[in-house]
Amino acid sequence: GTRLWRSISPGRNGLPAFAFLHPQGQNHTSGTAYAEYMRYLKHPVVDIDLPGHGRSMRYQSGPYSMPRFAGTIDEVLNEAGVGQVILMGASFGGMIALQYAVDYPDKIKALILASTADADPAKLNTSLPLNEMVNVLLDRASKTVSRQICVDYNKMRDEEKKGHSNANFNLS
Repeated sequence: GTRLWRSISPGRNGLPAFAFLHPQGQNHTSGTAYAEYMRYLKHPVVDIDLPGHGRSMRYQSGPYSMPRFAGTIDEVLNEAGVGQVILMGASFGGMIALQYAVDYPDKIKALILASTADADPAKLNTSLPLNEMVNVLLDRASKTVSRQICVDYNKMRDEEKKGHSNANFNLS
């Protein structure tokens, strides 16, 4: 297989691991601030340079696709002994993170997407089932979180009906 650079920082037992998937043309250091914060909170952290980035080798053959990238990430997380992951992806890394959540939903503790899209660039006319995936993740969320989202969504709708289209609401 492809040799990937990764670094594993242990954390407190029982906490989910954190992994940041970086944008195209960058490496794991673009997520250093997030990784350091998660280390501070005692989460295990898996730093990864995606294939063909930083110190990682590129794929030697075969297609470059989101499912292949997601499978590679799963191999790295399995080798690191990660059960569930808080997975953050930015831009291209977010596309891979989204594919990972679709392919391995039981392994996602939380999914954070920044400046990304749900299209697979290898298949320009298709996209991932974002609505379906969000519904699966919401089904797995605790009742408290689900209730809070519903309450905040209803507050937003009420504010919009009152003519306040830029209503502020909090999902935390």
